[in-house]
Amino acid sequence: MKKVDLEVTGSRLVIDFKRTDLSTETLLERAEEVLPLLIALISADDTLCRLTDEEFAERDRAWQAMDLMCQAATQSATRRAELLEAIASGKESIAAHGFPEFSGEKSVDV
Repeated sequence: MKKVDLEVTGSRLVIDFKRTDLSTETLLERAEEVLPLLIALISADDTLCRLTDEEFAERDRAWQAMDLMCQAATQSATRRAELLEAIASGKESIAAHGFPEFSGEKSVDV
């Protein structure tokens, strides 16, 4: 992962992309794409923290199991996004990742 600087002040999160050398052309679109995920995860954390000890004892194990599933899905999405970059740069071919109909990178009429 490229290094970004993060700063949290109260309820404000600042993400500084200067050190990444990435363009910010699509930054807002991509941030809006992943923001619902971040909000849902933080909301789940907050809900867990507000549980009584009894409620926590009842739900913690199930919460941990679902949290692991969310972590796995997030890691999978990150790997796919990295593959997306590799395909865009020509380092990888979509045909090598389960889509042989794209051999030669020619589009298929549907």
